[in-house]
Amino acid sequence: MKKIEIVDFRSLDREKVIDFLMEQMPKSVYLIGDMLSGNVKFTMFAAVEDSRILGIILYYWGVPGSSIIWILGNRKTVGRFIESLDNGTFAILVPIESAEKLKERFKDVRSYPEYIMLFKGQIMDDCENDFRILGPEDREQWGYLKTERKTFSREENDQFFRNLTDQTCFGLFANGIMVSGAVIEASSPEIAVIGSVKTLSAYRNKGYATALMASAVRYCHKNGQSVYLFVRKDNLPAIRAYRKVGFSIVDEILISYVGMDI
Repeated sequence: MKKIEIVDFRSLDREKVIDFLMEQMPKSVYLIGDMLSGNVKFTMFAAVEDSRILGIILYYWGVPGSSIIWILGNRKTVGRFIESLDNGTFAILVPIESAEKLKERFKDVRSYPEYIMLFKGQIMDDCENDFRILGPEDREQWGYLKTERKTFSREENDQFFRNLTDQTCFGLFANGIMVSGAVIEASSPEIAVIGSVKTLSAYRNKGYATALMASAVRYCHKNGQSVYLFVRKDNLPAIRAYRKVGFSIVDEILISYVGMDI
């Protein structure tokens, strides 16, 4: 009987790990971007049989709040990784077919399916509003966009500053007001994952999010990147807006929260 080993991915050939992640696309698009960029801290283990990778489990560290765990592979391997997890407080992403296994292992789990969408449409014309990459000088407006409050705690201020210095953040302005924003949450020379899309409540349903995403896609395409995003399956208004820009649903994944009231 062949033996399955759990090994640190650093002991494996890097190209072999990337090849496995490519086989898991688009579920693995975040992982590929983070691994190739080298800017994100994580620990990853692989289930290996005769030098063949059957699955991986990845732990993100240094993420504000609770830990994030990502598991990919065939159903049997994903199930084994789920069984090996200790109780705690964390978010976990697994293939949609592993939903029941997750419920069996954790009684206090809340799960939400998410669509993975890929831009396949035509690049839209430039919008009339002011779209640009944000910098630290935009922290006050960025903070207001995120919270719709004019005062922030020290921790929030620090987080907003890290957002604007460590990531590529986009802002769409109308009459000098940042009305919509988004972030490239993972990227490599070939891919970009856009997330954290937010529009001020007073400016919603007026086309600003659509204009923002169209401009963000144009920016990424100029850099030669394919553009992905993740969206809750029940967020129908957002899905309609993304379809209007040119995104199509290409896969589905399950995001779950263990020990978290979300």
